[in-house]
Amino acid sequence: MAAGAGLRAAGGQRVTHPSRRLEHAGYVRVEKVLEGRRVRTWLTATRAGQGALDAEIAALSEIINGLNTRSPRRIGPRPLTDSA
Repeated sequence: MAAGAGLRAAGGQRVTHPSRRLEHAGYVRVEKVLEGRRVRTWLTATRAGQGALDAEIAALSEIINGLNTRSPRRIGPRPLTDSA
C-alpha cells in the first residue's frame, strides 16, 4: 500500500484512524516518539477533549441510573386479554 493511501472500507470510502479524527476535532494532542526501532504514539486529552469525555460519561450515567430506577419488567409472554 502506498504511503498516505489509507485504508478503504466497502464502497471505496476512505477510513480515517480514530486518533486522527479526535485530533482534528481538537479532543486530543498526538505525539509520535521514536523508541529504539519503534514509533510510539501518545495521545493526550485536551481541555475540550476532557470536557467532551466528562459530558459523555454524565450522559451514560443518566441512562444507567434511569435503567436502575425503573420498576422491574416482567419477562415472558403477555397475559391474554379480551378484545371484545
